[in-house]
Amino acid sequence: MLARWSGTRSISILSPTPQRALGYAFALNWIEASIPPGRSEAFEEAIAACFPEAGYVHALGNRQHELVAMACTLCIKHASVLRTAFTTGAPNSGTAVLRLQYEALLRAAWLYAATPAQVDKLARSLDLEAEQAAKNLPGYMDMLDAVVKKAPQGLSAPIAEFNQYSRHALNSFVHSGIHPLRRAREGYPQNWR
Repeated sequence: MLARWSGTRSISILSPTPQRALGYAFALNWIEASIPPGRSEAFEEAIAACFPEAGYVHALGNRQHELVAMACTLCIKHASVLRTAFTTGAPNSGTAVLRLQYEALLRAAWLYAATPAQVDKLARSLDLEAEQAAKNLPGYMDMLDAVVKKAPQGLSAPIAEFNQYSRHALNSFVHSGIHPLRRAREGYPQNWR
C-alpha cells in the first residue's frame, strides 16, 4: 500500500495489501534505532528506490485504508524526527519519539483488526464529541493483543517482540523516568553510539 516517502515528499500508495504498507513503516521503525546517523537515511532511500514514483494514489479508497496510510505516514515522519534528535545531540528525546513511532505503527496494524465502529470513531471529523468517542477505543495492550491474534505472523511477531523488550524502557523515556535521567547524567555507553 505504501510505496514512496522521502523527506518532505508525499507518500505513494500503490498496493492494496496492508502488509506492504505496514512492512515499509515497520522496517523503518524496527531498524531505526540501531542504524548510525547517515546510514538511516541511506536505508530509507534504498527502500524507497524499490518502489516507482507515482504520486499520492489510494489503491483502495475506504476509510480504514486511508487511516492505515495516515498512521504509516505518521510513523515515517516520527522516524525523521527521531533521526534529527539523535543527530542534534538529543538522544533522550529521540528515544521518546521511538515510542511514538512504534505506537503509530501499532495503530496502523491494529486498524486491520478494528471493527467498523472503531474505524468510524477514528475517521470522524475532530470535535469534542469525536474526541470523547475515541477515548473508548482500545488502548496500547488491547491493540497489541488484537494484532497478535489477527495479523500475519510476519507482522505480529516483530511488533510483539519489540513491545516485550522495549515497552518499559521507552515508557521511562516518555515520562522522564530513570532511563533518561540516568542517561542525562551519565551519557550513553560508547558502544551504543
